[in-house]
Amino acid sequence: MAILKPIRFPIWVAKRYLISNASVRFSGFLKVVAILGVIIGIAALTVTVSIMFGFGHELENKILGFEPHITVLSEADSQDARKLSNLIKEKISPDNEVVPFVMGEAILKVSELDDMSPTGVKILGLPYLPPHLLEKVKFFWGKGWWIRYVLPLRSGIITGIDVGYQAGTSPYYNDLVQLVVPFGTVDPLGNPSPTKKTYQIISQFESGLYEYDSRFVILEYDAAKKLLGLQGREGVWVTLGDKTKLKTTYNDLKRLLPSCKIYTWKEKNKKLLGALKLERMMMLILLILIILIASFSITGLSAIIYFSKRRDLAIMKALGSSQKDILLIFTLYAAMLGAIGSLFGILIGIIGSRAINGFKLPATYYLDHIPTLLNFPMLLIIFIGGILISVAAAYYPSKKARDLEPVSLLRCE
Repeated sequence: MAILKPIRFPIWVAKRYLISNASVRFSGFLKVVAILGVIIGIAALTVTVSIMFGFGHELENKILGFEPHITVLSEADSQDARKLSNLIKEKISPDNEVVPFVMGEAILKVSELDDMSPTGVKILGLPYLPPHLLEKVKFFWGKGWWIRYVLPLRSGIITGIDVGYQAGTSPYYNDLVQLVVPFGTVDPLGNPSPTKKTYQIISQFESGLYEYDSRFVILEYDAAKKLLGLQGREGVWVTLGDKTKLKTTYNDLKRLLPSCKIYTWKEKNKKLLGALKLERMMMLILLILIILIASFSITGLSAIIYFSKRRDLAIMKALGSSQKDILLIFTLYAAMLGAIGSLFGILIGIIGSRAINGFKLPATYYLDHIPTLLNFPMLLIIFIGGILISVAAAYYPSKKARDLEPVSLLRCE
């Protein structure tokens, strides 16, 4: 023992047990089973985590591609959205995108096909298409790409792509649709009455989110305001150039406009984001349990080595090895098994994540494809976690080996 350095000796013994252990029955098979169990668990965890991170990132991009960071709803019938947007731009957000809007519910019908089922839609009235919409949402222009720069909203309607599928319309064939607002105005007797108007479809948009593509139509602001009448709700979209200033800008708006309802995109989608967070947590717990179950084979393998190598361990102790050295041998052995399994599991998980990235999903899901995002700090945590779980699995056999009494054992031998 004197000629062997204290740290190198446990490493050398652990490597010997890992590489060659022919004297232990079924040791090779058990090692393969133990490593495979860790590989499968880590690979499944890697793929799942990459999908969850990818889904969250893609969902955020899709939502913010159509919605603003902050929405300000004006007081009912008391403040024009254009004046409100000018105030916000002047006082709070001179460098951000501030756009007035009006929104309301309507029924969409195909003008030439009265027998077609009407479709319920949400009208979004905008004075122009904001830059974040043009940048992140796909538009299919029936008269060519150049029309977007020639006041396109004044000449017709833009529908979600799934709204077009449901109605059987397209911007390429000059199709006409009729919008009906059930309680848009009041007749001379004071009773609510519908307002309706026919529009030509000039474009369709595809945001990638079924909720928007199947419900929304876009009109020019003044036309939408006139059509919606009493049912219209006005407000302002505030899209930030720097999303890290979300909380600061939100607080500034609350102070400037205490009587207006103001909410962020996170507050609006609170239930969805909360459900995703809960689902992510439950999936992680289930997969960690799978890895724990797989690590039981490391417990069994370490126990078999302990029982078959008790004489060798007793001799090591008799020659001067400390309890710490014996504990370190089994700890390093389990750590090596865990490291091999975790490394190959992560590699297989990365390959699997790349393979399924972009896989198409049915239209009823929030996203139209499976997105994956490899988060390297998370991969490092998974790698270290796999090793720690493997070490924890070998704790009991390690403790038994550490507490072994060499004198009584060698006397019996």
